Amino acid sequence: MKLNYGALYPGLIVGASGSILDPVSCLIRGTEAGVAHAFDPAVASHVFCVCKEHDLLYGMSMDLEGLSEDDLNTWEHGNFGDHVVWVANPGVVWDNYALQDKINQWLLKSHAIGIKYDVLELFRWWGINTPDDPKKLVCSDFTRIMLQTFGLAHPKEWDADFKMSDPWDQQIYFTNANKLLPNWRAE
Repeated sequence: MKLNYGALYPGLIVGASGSILDPVSCLIRGTEAGVAHAFDPAVASHVFCVCKEHDLLYGMSMDLEGLSEDDLNTWEHGNFGDHVVWVANPGVVWDNYALQDKINQWLLKSHAIGIKYDVLELFRWWGINTPDDPKKLVCSDFTRIMLQTFGLAHPKEWDADFKMSDPWDQQIYFTNANKLLPNWRAE
């Protein structure tokens, strides 16, 4: 599944599916979307933001090492996962270069700060209350904070204390709100 790089720009949110053979990705999909979707490569188990640096597009992504700037082509794989499932435009108009630049600068600054991953926060999916560390995030928190920072539409319950918006929540929201980018796949 190849990406149409000409349709991508800073501020877009990407939902990706980890490998169907990866136990962590299966656990995330099964917890979010239900056990029947644990091996479903059409269900996102990870979300990240598109950013631009040196005139190249990247994915600003929270992984176990923290916030990383990844080559987008690492998500152009086959049927067993590790591929893009959807790309959403949360309200960043393609020709609003000023907003794209503000979001892009925020993404790059966030990367420079070195935000860390919050493994303990994953326990909230199972209803286990864990202390919130504002200096650590999971992938869906990072995309939610970007939406919040720039006043882009999203369900306000995502901002409530101890409520996570996981990749499945974001996939459902962006799909139902008709915010999916129609031409993200290369022909």
